[in-house]
Amino acid sequence: MTHPHQIVDFKACIDERHLSAIQIHPDRHSVFFIVAADGIDVVMMGFIAPSVVHDWHLAKLTFGIVMSAAPLGLVLGALIAGPSSDRLGRKTVLVASVLIFGIGSLVMALAQDV
Repeated sequence: MTHPHQIVDFKACIDERHLSAIQIHPDRHSVFFIVAADGIDVVMMGFIAPSVVHDWHLAKLTFGIVMSAAPLGLVLGALIAGPSSDRLGRKTVLVASVLIFGIGSLVMALAQDV
């Protein structure tokens, strides 16, 4: 047990531990790829933003609103997914989230303006 005022080095604790069989399990890899796809989606916006602003003749303020949609979606998704996972199960919520993400990505590919 640690003293209430003792400083704990969390980085050292994590670095000293090895991966467990549960963390290496193949089913966990699918979650990694889903999170990576979501991260790539968010990061790509930063790279393509200048081209979109230029090609669509957008004001930077207008595109700023578009760029803020991703973090807002992440927050709302977290607020909805957490309680939903408790009621419906993690797998159900994960599959539904990936389905919504995929449909949304396809619909966004058809967008002609903001």
